[in-house]
This record gives sequence, structure tokens and C-alpha cells, in this order.
Amino acid sequence: LEFRRVLFRSKAAAKHLERATKIDPENASVRNTYAGVLFQLGEREESLRQLRKGAQIAADVPDMQQNLAVALQTAGQHEEAVEQFRKVLSLAPDHFDAMYGLANSLTTLRLLDEAYGYFETLLAQGPKMVPPRSNYALALRHGGRTHDSIDQFRTALKDSNGEPFVAANLAESLVLAGEMDEALKVLRDVASKRPSEGIALQLGDLLARLGRFTEAGVQFRSEEHTSELQSPMYL
Repeated sequence: LEFRRVLFRSKAAAKHLERATKIDPENASVRNTYAGVLFQLGEREESLRQLRKGAQIAADVPDMQQNLAVALQTAGQHEEAVEQFRKVLSLAPDHFDAMYGLANSLTTLRLLDEAYGYFETLLAQGPKMVPPRSNYALALRHGGRTHDSIDQFRTALKDSNGEPFVAANLAESLVLAGEMDEALKVLRDVASKRPSEGIALQLGDLLARLGRFTEAGVQFRSEEHTSELQSPMYL
């Protein structure tokens, strides 16, 4: 019922904003808001069209250009997103989010040397930047720099107080480097402190890959039992 209310309000807002764009077609802020509502309604193509129009109207406003860049990235259009992020940085060279978005899209396109430079610039701005550091570590791994990736993931894991996503990626890099014992230690530690289905399955998989099938079986059975207990019951 609540979902229907929200959907009804969003549709009503979309109609109101559509009228507003016709009354004042050169108002980039209205188009930006309209695009956001359309996105929530799942009308992604029209949302992107409105953002393009808004960015065209407000060509010298960094945040309007940034909104379009993020939408392109979300849509998987990374080549165009890269050019759009560059446009933001031409207007605001120190725009943190544009730099971060650009680094991530460059990584996706495997333009890794340039991505490294942006990640390093971001990390120089302050301590405990966990998402940029984690994505930098992923980029390093994509580039075959496994040991550098491990160093970055170790720092990110410490700064994030044991975030499972970071631990999982650190363990994967350790496996690639042949450091199986440390990978097991990382996974077991996070599984005991911040258990999750993903970590449990990754731990079971690693045990199986090491030929420790009995332990792996116990791990998988334990995860199945936990999942059953957490599943909703219908009467």
C-alpha cells in the first residue's frame, strides 16, 4: 500500500514537472528534477534525455554536467561518461565526484594508467577514503599489479573497520598472489565478526579449492542452515 502511494505521488510529480518544462523550457533545474523523478519511475531513456537537455542549457554549470555524467555511467555508457566527466573537470578542476567517476569509468574501459593517476590524486586529499581506495585496488588488480592491490585493500580494510566487501576483495587478491593462508585468515576473521552469506560462500569455496573438502562441506552446510533460519516463513 505504501509503495502504491509513493508511486502515485511520483507519477503526479512527473506530470507536474512535465508541464513545468513546457512552461519554462530553458529552466535546467526543473529538467534536472524531472529527470530524477523519471528515473525513480523506471523511465531511464526519457530521464537521460532530460538530463542531456538540462546540461545543454546549463553548459557552464559543473553540477548539471556531473548529473549527466553519472547517469551515463549508471546506464553503462562509459565512453560518453568519460567525456562528460572531463567536461565537468574543465569547469571545476577539483571536483571530487567527477574525478572519482572518471577514474571508475576509465577502469571499466581498462584505461588503467590514467585511472591510477586520478585515484592517486583523490587519495592524496585525505585519510580513510575507503571507496576510492577499494576501487583503486580493484583497478590495480585488473592491471596485474596484484601485490600493490593487496597493500591498498589492507589499508581499506583497516580504515573500514572490517567491511566484508573489502575483506572479500582482499582475500581474492591474496589468492591470486598465492597467499592462501592469509586469505583464509581474512575470510575467517570477517566471517566471525561481520558474517554475511557472500563471505561464508567465498570461505567455503576457498577451502574447497585448497582440497579441504570436509571443512568446505561444513561451511556450506552451516551457510544453508543460516539461510533457512533467516528466510521468511509463510503460513
